[in-house]
Amino acid sequence: MDNLENTLNLVGLRGYDAKVYSIMLDFRDMRQEPVTAYSIAKHCTPQMHVTTVYDSLGRLTDQGYVSFVVEGRGKKYQLNGGVRQLITQLEERKRSINDLLPRLKKHPRSEINRAKISHRITRPGIGE
Repeated sequence: MDNLENTLNLVGLRGYDAKVYSIMLDFRDMRQEPVTAYSIAKHCTPQMHVTTVYDSLGRLTDQGYVSFVVEGRGKKYQLNGGVRQLITQLEERKRSINDLLPRLKKHPRSEINRAKISHRITRPGIGE
C-alpha cells in the first residue's frame, strides 16, 4: 500500500475503495477520464477482478466521490472534485467532531468524569 492509499484510509476510504480512488487519480493525471471499470482493474497491480472494481465504484458513487456517464453499452466513471472534495469532507468531519466533543465531555458516563480504577489480574502461582 502506498502513501496515498494510507492517507485515503485516514480519510475513511478502506481497502479496495482506496486503491480504486488512487488509480482514478492516476487516470486523471494522465487526462484519461472518464474511465471504465475494466481499465481500472487492468491498471491495478496486482490486477483486481472487475466485479471488485464495480463494487468499489458503487460505494464511491454512493459516497459522492465518483460519478458515471453512460456511453454506448457501458458506464464510464470519473472523480467528483478529486482531492479538493476529500479536503472538504475532512473539514466537515473536523467541525462535527469539534461540535460533539464538548457534549461528550459533559456526559455523565464520560471517561473524563469517571474515577480511574486500576486492577491487576493474576493467575494462581503467578504474582502472588
